[in-house]
Amino acid sequence: MNKKGIFFAIALVFITLGALVLLVVVVNAVKQAAEPLYVVGQRSFEIVQAYAEGEKMLFFVEQAAKLAASKAVVTLGENGGFATRTRANQCYPSPFEYDVVWNSAQNLRTLCVWDVRDELGGALKNTLYWHLDRHYPNIFPKELYDVSLVQNEVYGIAAAPILLRMYSPLAKDEKPLFEWVPLQWFTRNITDIIAAQVPVVMGGRTGLPVGEYFVRPSFRIPVRLNVSFYERLYQAAQQALTNCQRTNFSEKIQCVREAFAGFTGPGENQSAITVARAKGTTADYIEDAFFIAADDPRTKLQVRFTLFVPSAPISSS
Repeated sequence: MNKKGIFFAIALVFITLGALVLLVVVVNAVKQAAEPLYVVGQRSFEIVQAYAEGEKMLFFVEQAAKLAASKAVVTLGENGGFATRTRANQCYPSPFEYDVVWNSAQNLRTLCVWDVRDELGGALKNTLYWHLDRHYPNIFPKELYDVSLVQNEVYGIAAAPILLRMYSPLAKDEKPLFEWVPLQWFTRNITDIIAAQVPVVMGGRTGLPVGEYFVRPSFRIPVRLNVSFYERLYQAAQQALTNCQRTNFSEKIQCVREAFAGFTGPGENQSAITVARAKGTTADYIEDAFFIAADDPRTKLQVRFTLFVPSAPISSS
């Protein structure tokens, strides 16, 4: 390439840059004539900021769900596999202050039937909504999530998106304003809202509505729930009811201990099992009632409940 060609290429670059700068200045001047606070690239900046706000919410939901899942597993153990004491009492009301029962003195033959997976979802949602409502008050409806356990992961599927409304600031050089909107506000048409140009005041700042951004805050997180541990505990309880109907208390409690001693699963260390006579709220022993506490070797958490074992074979009539 000769010298003239080189100079022409360099000149063309500078001419193009000058034309682009001039175009930005002209566009900015025209827009500011109509909107005095407008800055070139403002809408793009607001969209990027809205995306960042959505990602921040998704991150918060995921972290809150992890905390809720850890708390839920502990809660299940404390409530004998149920999400709450109220849920357990719907099966058999407990005469004990702190422990749930898997059967009762009036229903010795039949153990409660429930799905610990469903109970995990209930316990998780109770804690999750508490976290969400503290950080995003009145934004997440109680019926938003469908929670399910698949192997060692919890899936929380949001039934509907959450709405983020964007506002341009009326003061120059201020950041855009954002507002998370409850689901029941979705019926308000954003086109009508923008056309009305009604200023909104938030945190001492004023802005005009410019658009909406939808976020569906579903999540998938790991969980340390050993479902098979509960299943084996349940089988041991059935075995105790069937085989430990003794009139001699020493023989009965020994039989119950043996029923729960061998339920540890393959590849697991021996579980620590406590079997003792259960006391009521008056600190008196309750006839035929046994307090069971089993340490899960996989999660290092404890499952507590009370089991009634009859003193004599139950009549079939």
